[in-house]
Amino acid sequence: MAAPGKIEKNFFVDFMMGGVSAAVSKTAAAPIERVKLLI
Repeated sequence: MAAPGKIEKNFFVDFMMGGVSAAVSKTAAAPIERVKLLI
């Protein structure tokens, strides 16, 4: 079993990576959504 500190660190890293990936995907999709609204 992993040490409690390691589990907390893994959770934090996973949480941050999820946030970064969400921000990148929204930023990449925004121009496409704008074009769809203009059409």
